Amino acid sequence: MDIEIGVKGQRETEKKLIKGMRQQQNRRAINLKAAIAYHGWVLKNFASEGKHSGKPWKPLKQSTIDRRKKGKGKGSAKILQDTGQLRQRWTIGANKKRGLVRSAAKSDSNIFYSSFHEKGKGVPKRKIFPTKKVGLEITRKVYQMHIDKTWRNF
Repeated sequence: MDIEIGVKGQRETEKKLIKGMRQQQNRRAINLKAAIAYHGWVLKNFASEGKHSGKPWKPLKQSTIDRRKKGKGKGSAKILQDTGQLRQRWTIGANKKRGLVRSAAKSDSNIFYSSFHEKGKGVPKRKIFPTKKVGLEITRKVYQMHIDKTWRNF
């Protein structure tokens, strides 16, 4: 007596497995999604004037607010947001190794100060970016969503 055992759907399963593995290898796309999520965090931090980071930014001096009313901006009392250029000038990109969110302000001679505020160099320290721990959590969530989506239908 011979017994033959067959596996139904083996070819389809192999195709899905190969497709899933290829999607996992396209890390540039995943890193771009992580960079977009990171950028969203930065924008929320601007909107909350640093409260999103857990450490609100130091309030502006009255002399700064008065000077803003005379300048090119709106005369806003919102911290780091008089003209809105620093908040709006970010470039997002990615490669196979990482997602990138950079201030375009670094190359703009009129808005060179983002790193000064980030580090507190000559001005009050106003963290624009998340901590390393928070940044890694943002990235982990994006990667987990990608993995779940890739293998959901397996």
